[in-house]
Amino acid sequence: IYCARKNPVHSEFTFQKDILKNPINISPNPATNLVQIRTNGISGNIQITFTGIDGKTALKMNTKTIKTINTFKTNVNSLPTGAYIIRASDGRSIYTKLITLIK
Repeated sequence: IYCARKNPVHSEFTFQKDILKNPINISPNPATNLVQIRTNGISGNIQITFTGIDGKTALKMNTKTIKTINTFKTNVNSLPTGAYIIRASDGRSIYTKLITLIK
């Protein structure tokens, strides 16, 4: 995400544009207990997977979305500190983001 802050109004506008054009956004990053996953333009049944850097699946969930912006909150309190790849797949496309969990 672009984060230059010369003009706070411009930065907020740029941030909003980035959210709207990215199919998946994760916040906060780094996270501690709760992760918000926002999808944009992905519709249908979606599988969201958290995979550790060791390649093992740490968390998997299925959800249904509509073709607008959808927001999901996921409790990651049971996952240990580390880096995770979040993968969202609608069966046609796969979107990935990296997140760090800090306990």
